[in-house]
Amino acid sequence: GADWRIDWYAGNAALLQEDYEGAFARFDRVLQALPGELAPKLALAATAELTLEHWESDDPASWRDFCENFYRTVWRTDHSVVSAAFGLARQLAGSGRTGDAVDVLDQVPHTSRHHNVANMTAALILLRHGNIDELTDADLLDAAKRVSSLPADEGRALQMRALVLGTALEWIRAGRSPRRDHGRILDSRFTENGLRRGTEAALRELARKCPERAHRYVLVDLANAIRPRSLI
Repeated sequence: GADWRIDWYAGNAALLQEDYEGAFARFDRVLQALPGELAPKLALAATAELTLEHWESDDPASWRDFCENFYRTVWRTDHSVVSAAFGLARQLAGSGRTGDAVDVLDQVPHTSRHHNVANMTAALILLRHGNIDELTDADLLDAAKRVSSLPADEGRALQMRALVLGTALEWIRAGRSPRRDHGRILDSRFTENGLRRGTEAALRELARKCPERAHRYVLVDLANAIRPRSLI
């Protein structure tokens, strides 16, 4: 019958109205009618994620488990549904399973148009939102390797380069040091001065390519603040 179609459209309408509980009930009815279909499973996972973000639940752990399990089911079944990989990675990273989240994003096929975004997202997860206390030199080098593999026409590659180098600089300035002499990271010496020079260069290049004057000035000011101090 067509009842599931009504529930599907009603569920989408409920999402637009931020009625997540109503949307979840509608999508659940669709899944009961079409238990083998991936679309209602993906919709239920996304709705559960929105519920976690916007609704004070008495049992958030159950919502998180549900969300993670349905994203994983969809992704394991069909690697062309890349939104499921990103959803699963968000859940894993949010619960501190950084390595598992990166592993999922690495499964996005090289032929996918989302591959570069998956690679950059993995790099961001490895950087742990700039939480220096949790970072290791291995995380920084892995993130750098991913950024260096981005194609020349990837518009966000330079921003990612500046972010990785800047994070590595903060890591060094916080008193951390590589476990062994890695030499270079993104063509910069893995030392405070080397990272200052690399970050400064990336910021200046970003400034040159920035169309907005105010933003360009901010980037130049940042570059000036980061550059190695001269003896003169």
